[in-house]
Amino acid sequence: MRRPKALELQLLLACARAHPREEDEAAIRQLLELDIDWTKFALKAIDHGLVGLAGNTLAGAAPESVPPEIREAFQAFVKQTRNSNQALLNELARLIGQLANAGVETIAFKGPVLAKQAFGDLGLRGFRDLDFLIHDDDLPKTIKVLCECGYERNGKFTAEQFHLIHLLQGQEIMFKRDFERLASRWGLPLLSRAARAKSQVSSAPGAGTDYLQ
Repeated sequence: MRRPKALELQLLLACARAHPREEDEAAIRQLLELDIDWTKFALKAIDHGLVGLAGNTLAGAAPESVPPEIREAFQAFVKQTRNSNQALLNELARLIGQLANAGVETIAFKGPVLAKQAFGDLGLRGFRDLDFLIHDDDLPKTIKVLCECGYERNGKFTAEQFHLIHLLQGQEIMFKRDFERLASRWGLPLLSRAARAKSQVSSAPGAGTDYLQ
């Protein structure tokens, strides 16, 4: 059989599925019968941020067709990502708990929320930010709580400059040395009207907080 062009990319696209069907796995096994350049495949998976997802799909569809060193590398990556993401999820739950104690209502989204909803496994999608929505009026209390939790504001701006940033961007990004970055976004009432009417709010497993479903 003639080797198709961009074979590694075809395989990567076939593996980029959170919940592959039987026909998807059959297509993957058919591609694996060809001469896969596993180094090129691994590099493409890294470039596109699909290492965890591709590795997990291959492990379920045809583990015997993947070279042991590649399979083990994928497994190690998924495990490392899962542990790192769990630490970030725990931090998000802690922060939302602290904010709730201060009377601040939040809705977590993206990051660990997306990883849980889309893939069902924190190891299949890496993330760096902890994002949540708040009411505009809760901004001062939110900044105070986050600073007490060890987060720092990004930049040495005046109060007037921070206010202008909020008006222009609708968010503020804060940092903590032990973690990546945390983004607080305003406009919760708008989201509530547009999304909550057709969304169910349920509890994220292990997080102790709410997320949109």
